[in-house]
Amino acid sequence: MEQLYVNTNIEIAQILSSQPSKNFSEMPAMFLGRYTSSCICRILFKFPITSLPKDAIIIKAKFNITSFSNTMGMPPKKVTPYALTENWLVNTVNWKNQPSFSSDICGESLNMGKGTHNEFDITSIVRKWYNNEIPNYGIIIKNDEKKDGRYVRLMTTTNTDSGPIVEIVYKLESKCICRVIPTKFIEGIEEFDTNTSYHFSTIRDTSLTKTITYFIQNLGENSITADLQISPDGINFIEDNKIAMIRKNETIRLIPYVFAKFIRVRVKNINKDETSRVRIWFQAQE
Repeated sequence: MEQLYVNTNIEIAQILSSQPSKNFSEMPAMFLGRYTSSCICRILFKFPITSLPKDAIIIKAKFNITSFSNTMGMPPKKVTPYALTENWLVNTVNWKNQPSFSSDICGESLNMGKGTHNEFDITSIVRKWYNNEIPNYGIIIKNDEKKDGRYVRLMTTTNTDSGPIVEIVYKLESKCICRVIPTKFIEGIEEFDTNTSYHFSTIRDTSLTKTITYFIQNLGENSITADLQISPDGINFIEDNKIAMIRKNETIRLIPYVFAKFIRVRVKNINKDETSRVRIWFQAQE
């Protein structure tokens, strides 16, 4: 999950019914609720969500704002954030020209308190903005405004720890295209005589091979040693892992320890002047 925080680009304006032509913006504190029947206070907020990446899935969106503890009135009940349906300018908006809002497109209601951190769920609104179902004109928060003395003072200084902040939690949509790739079995068998000099199997190009196993059988009477050699170019080989001893009529398996483009088996007899014969199976999947 990813998170996006917005607190520096929030535009905030206070509108008052008692001063319907006056604009209130860039204030450290604003009132919300009904002081008297002639003084109703509302607050408008506008914030961008353009920093959200393309193909994001909105999980949760929260609007957080803190109230002062020294407000004289009773905190308002059922405060609700509503999506605004008209544009507005933070330096000119007032009670008279306030934008309309949709009562059907809103966040969850909250009973506010004094000196509390108030968290509104606005997920449904932000999803509609992000999906271009409605324009992002911001939100207005208000209560039912039916009773006098139901108001609260809120901290509205932006870019501070106590100021309003929007938190959006999202995840990126997965666009994984899965293909089923068939597996092909590859096998090769060879036999050759051995002595006390090194003898080598066929060089195999394993650059596209996923699983490799060698089976080595000693067909002779005398013990031999065998190990795998790997190479980046098919010319310069080095040992891959340990050397194994194979007794008379014994079969062992060898599995590459390190990936390389080329591989081969190296065998020889242990004791001087002895000979033997070896059978090698190369089995792989790609």
